[in-house]
Amino acid sequence: MTILVIDIGGTKISVATWSEGKIADRAVYPTPASPADFEDCLALLIRNASGINAVAVCATGFTDGAVMYAVNRSMISFWNGYPLRATVEKLTTLPVIIVNDAQAAAWGEYRVQSSDKDLMFVTLSTGVGAGLILDGQLRHGPRGLAGHLGHSRSQVDALDGCQPCSCGQLGCLETVASGAALARQASRELGREVDAAEVHTLATDGNVRMLTLLQNAALAVKTSLLQISATLDLRRILIGGSVGLAPLTIQLIKQAMQQDTPDLFKVDIQPARLGPDAGLIGVGYLFVDRRHVTSQ
Repeated sequence: MTILVIDIGGTKISVATWSEGKIADRAVYPTPASPADFEDCLALLIRNASGINAVAVCATGFTDGAVMYAVNRSMISFWNGYPLRATVEKLTTLPVIIVNDAQAAAWGEYRVQSSDKDLMFVTLSTGVGAGLILDGQLRHGPRGLAGHLGHSRSQVDALDGCQPCSCGQLGCLETVASGAALARQASRELGREVDAAEVHTLATDGNVRMLTLLQNAALAVKTSLLQISATLDLRRILIGGSVGLAPLTIQLIKQAMQQDTPDLFKVDIQPARLGPDAGLIGVGYLFVDRRHVTSQ
C-alpha cells in the first residue's frame, strides 16, 4: 500500500509518499495564509501524487478526526473549526484520516522501537506539543486534545517575564520554550529581529545571553517533563521538532534533568529517532494499523 502522507504545521507543509514505513518524494511548502490558498495547495499535492491508495494527514492543533481546532490561535488563523477531512475528501475519492501531528509522530516513534509500551514524544518547534503512548495505545482524548503539553502552566517564566499565551492562558510552556518564544525573547534582548535558528547559532558561538536564554527554556521543559513523569510514571521521553532536534537543545535539557532532580523522577531524554519525518511516518502507520484493526 502506498499512502500520500501530509504534515501540516504553522509555517510549513511537508508531504511524501509512504509505503511499509518508508517515505519517498518528500517535499516542503509554506503553509498558506488563507483557506482558499490552503485548499489550492492541498489540491496540488493530491493531484501531483500518483499510484496512491489513501491520504493520511497530521496537523497542528486538536481534532476529532474531522474538524481542526486551534489551541494556539495565532498558529493558523482559519484553523478554529476548519473542516479538514471534508476538504481533503472533496479533492479525492480515496480513504482519508486526520490526526494531530505530535500524536502521529509519537505513534511513528513507538512503531519503530520494540521495547517500551509507554513513551512520550515532545515536539519543540514553532509551538510545543506532545503525543502519549500508554500501554501500547495512542492517547487521543475525547476531543483529540491529549498531549498539548505546551499549554500547561510553566513553573519557569520567560526571560521577559510571564507572558500571555495565544491559547488564552498565562505563562504556558509555549511562551517560554517554543521557537516563537525563543525568537521573541532574543529579539527583545538583542534589539533586532532574530529567529530560533539564529539563537542557537549565537549560543553555540559563545553568546552568553543567548546561551542563558536556551538554558532557561531547557529548565522550563525539564520541569514540565518531570511533572508528566511523576503523573504517568514515564521513563523515556523523545524530543523532536526543529528546535528540539538542535544538538544544543537536547544537551541543555539533559543537563537540566541532572540538576537538583531526585533519581526517582529522572527521565531518559533522547532525540526522536525519525527526526523531522516522525509525523509523516507515524501517520502512515496509523492509517495501516487502524485499517488492520477495523478489518479484524
